Amino acid sequence: MGEAARRTLMDWLRRGTLAPPRTDAEGAGLVDEAETQGLAGQLAAVALGDEAAWPAASVARLRRRQRELLARGVFQQRLGRTLLEALEGEGVPALPLKGLALTARLEVYGAESERPMSDLDLLVLGDFERAAGRVGRMGLGLEERADHAWRFREPDSRAAVELHHAVVSCPALHPLDREGLWARRQPGGSLPHVPAVEDLLVQLALHAAFQHSLRLTLVQWLDFRRLLERGRLDLDGVRRAAATSRAEGSLWAALSAAEAAVGALLPPSLLEWAGARTPRAARRWVKRRLGRPLDLAAPRVVSPLAARWSLSAGRRGLLLRETLAPSGPGVSRSRLGRAAHALRRAAGLARRWTARAHQ
Repeated sequence: MGEAARRTLMDWLRRGTLAPPRTDAEGAGLVDEAETQGLAGQLAAVALGDEAAWPAASVARLRRRQRELLARGVFQQRLGRTLLEALEGEGVPALPLKGLALTARLEVYGAESERPMSDLDLLVLGDFERAAGRVGRMGLGLEERADHAWRFREPDSRAAVELHHAVVSCPALHPLDREGLWARRQPGGSLPHVPAVEDLLVQLALHAAFQHSLRLTLVQWLDFRRLLERGRLDLDGVRRAAATSRAEGSLWAALSAAEAAVGALLPPSLLEWAGARTPRAARRWVKRRLGRPLDLAAPRVVSPLAARWSLSAGRRGLLLRETLAPSGPGVSRSRLGRAAHALRRAAGLARRWTARAHQ
């Protein structure tokens, strides 16, 4: 049922029409998959607009879920504003990433319920350890340190907050123009500031291709389509942002996948420019992934190794170094400390890959 419902949702996003489910079981399966794909709020708007044609149980469930998502989204925006204002008061500039930035821009999504978020992502453009200290003093507990972000938890709501010092893993592979990102920031609606739409598109592409091997929820693929349709992009600005971050391959890969997954309309000149700068190995890998569009939205997590290896052609030595001993806060700067960290990380990765091989 999951794959059939996923196909139905993808067809709906591509074509703009959705036939009401014929049975309670079909409706339940469609709502289940919409929850998985982050589309429950948008599906609710469709069902409530044609309530008589939909199974009553599905309508009731979607109405309840829409209210929950709206309340959650409003709370997340308020928490995001509080955190960003606190960091700016600390003298540390920061910008929202991904869903938090998108839902602040009402021209992209009309309501918080349309774009649910599992966590809040903030990109720190100043002193990261000072920012982490400020977040900790606000009562959020540190749960995990990854190579590109630290994960905190708000104690009362249990909301997760990821404080990024880089957009994706292996930070040195995709350098940040921190001053440029801050200078290009735009008013944020419900937030103090958001990234320029050109920077946001490149960040989404890195997250989709390099971080998650072109396997996202459908609403995350819809992010690309909405930005391309409604963001009033300066294509030269996108090119500059992608070139600065060494993200041309990820941009081409993510745009191609967004077209396959949700029917995103791509600017031909941008796609041609990014494709010409994409390693041949990455182009082959992407074309294999596009052969099964349903897999672009599958919930199963996949290893990022193939994506990162192919996208990093010509810079694989740096990829290996950053994978084993990433640069960033909390990592020892001494040679001995980095070597010890690399050995521990290599052992951990080996255990994970061995476990996957036996699944």
